[in-house]
Amino acid sequence: MVIISMRAIEWTIHQKPLRRIHTNPGQSNLDTSSFEDALDGSYPSLRGALLDACDLASYFRGINWSWSQQFRIPRETRPTVSTPAFITCTILSAAVHFLIFDISVHVVQSFSPSTFGCPDGGSILDASLPLFTCYAQSSILTVLSGIMFYAVIQWIYDLNTVNIILLFQQNLSQWPPLFDAPWRATSVSDFWGLRWHQLFRSLFVQLGAKPLSAFIGRTGILGAFFVLAILHDWGM
Repeated sequence: MVIISMRAIEWTIHQKPLRRIHTNPGQSNLDTSSFEDALDGSYPSLRGALLDACDLASYFRGINWSWSQQFRIPRETRPTVSTPAFITCTILSAAVHFLIFDISVHVVQSFSPSTFGCPDGGSILDASLPLFTCYAQSSILTVLSGIMFYAVIQWIYDLNTVNIILLFQQNLSQWPPLFDAPWRATSVSDFWGLRWHQLFRSLFVQLGAKPLSAFIGRTGILGAFFVLAILHDWGM
């Protein structure tokens, strides 16, 4: 609900209508009528309007929408000449990332079953350990947690890719890779701005970075991290 509210605010301050763009109409297997047709005097069918509204409300990356041009799409590594081959590779990816997620969760919990393995949780800093051991353990837990979150996000994305392509017959191009090898990042900006998933990028820019930049200039990029912190804190 928080994300939907944020998106409603973002849409309100857009300067132009949110239009669907068919970059490859020949392969489009959704209803080709859209809100953009209304500009030519031909309004979309009810089915087309509902599909557009659903797509706009639930599709964070906005591929084939006018507002998504700010996104950088990672290079596709799966075969796109055949839907069965694409689906097979995606299912294998889901299986691998679920295994990585499951293993990392169990390893994290094994460090302290009475804290990490229970609903109440606990600190990653164990005061009963020597200083070096304490921080070595907390560093390992931090890295494992990062791997765990990466794996579970990729796993869910893979499942959504398979389900929606099969159920709603969307184009393969609408489900490109979510991450761009984040472990190869060479800087903080490279990591967050390009290689990590960009699902909430427009929210953070429109509601955080742009308003603050109007007052303090380039440093206003911190506004994006402020909105990010609020969203993740509420989530936790």
